[in-house]
Amino acid sequence: MFRGPAGVVADTSSNLFVWDGGNRLVRKITPSGFVSTFAGGGTNALPGYGTNVMLPFMPYTSMAIDHSNTVWIANTWAGEPGFLLRVGNDGSVSSNYCSALSQSTRSSIAGICVDSQNNIYLSSGRSGQIYRYYPTNGAMLLFASFTNQGANLLTADASGNIYTYCAGNYTYTSSIICKIDQNQNVTVLWTGSSNSYLTADGVGTNAGFSDIPLAMCNDGSGNIIFACVLSIRKLNVATSEVTTIAGSFTSQGYVDGTNYLARFGWAEGVCMSQGRIFVADGNNQCIREIYLNPAGSNILSASICAVVSITGVVGRLYQIESSTDLNTWNPETTIILTSSPFLWIDQNGLGQKKFYRAVLLP
Repeated sequence: MFRGPAGVVADTSSNLFVWDGGNRLVRKITPSGFVSTFAGGGTNALPGYGTNVMLPFMPYTSMAIDHSNTVWIANTWAGEPGFLLRVGNDGSVSSNYCSALSQSTRSSIAGICVDSQNNIYLSSGRSGQIYRYYPTNGAMLLFASFTNQGANLLTADASGNIYTYCAGNYTYTSSIICKIDQNQNVTVLWTGSSNSYLTADGVGTNAGFSDIPLAMCNDGSGNIIFACVLSIRKLNVATSEVTTIAGSFTSQGYVDGTNYLARFGWAEGVCMSQGRIFVADGNNQCIREIYLNPAGSNILSASICAVVSITGVVGRLYQIESSTDLNTWNPETTIILTSSPFLWIDQNGLGQKKFYRAVLLP
């Protein structure tokens, strides 16, 4: 049983870690669905270890997991100084990693993510600032700043780009979704418009978010996934098109089903694992699962550019990348291995690509 699950992340072995807010626990869910308490529930104060430590009350949180499978939980609550909780893959629990930030910044921590170099990013919902934290030396540096915008949510892609949803101090008409590269160049992918107080699918300003997203993640295929209270939405980074994957814009409940037939009580956590979307549905006290069923390419012999043979784990998600120089790699597609070896056909880019690789995704 859960009590208000508010966040969910996945490690490299497809285990899920859930912030079970009402119980003040970090729960672990194996790929087979077995649930156990990973941290919290004890009587010892921080720092501590596993189930011997007592975790603090953290009602407004965001979660991330780094490439060493360490879970990071950012917390803020009612103007109190926020903090960053670290839960190591050995069960060790500690905090106070953002003490270098001012109290006003810490009191409005809203988002957290990890880049491809294992650096941590924190966003301030009040100041609109995004900070980069280096776990190796403890440095905390300003990475980006958005004037008159609250930087509420964060996620990152495999190339190190950082994505943020800025709620515009909770006014829908000034909300933006941006991409920030490692040179700190900012690209606006979506911006609120006069109709954005309505929830609607569409491209660019024709799309709207009436329910402010509570969590976001990258799907590894060029899309950003949002948990939006009653629905799960998707933004295509290349086209700025917003679509609804599951749920309703207006109806709350608990219904399993396809696309618009599904109902959520309070979708406030989201992550990708094994080619599926996992949602922390707080009011329904459960973790929901969305199957996307990506398919491999069909073989068209007249247009074959390259045939890539992949030997891997059947049922796991892989990202296929291409390169011309073995230094810069570009994502081509994401597939689920239905057999091993698995043949993938590149029908595009004849004569432009020389090298391919398949990267196992969490």
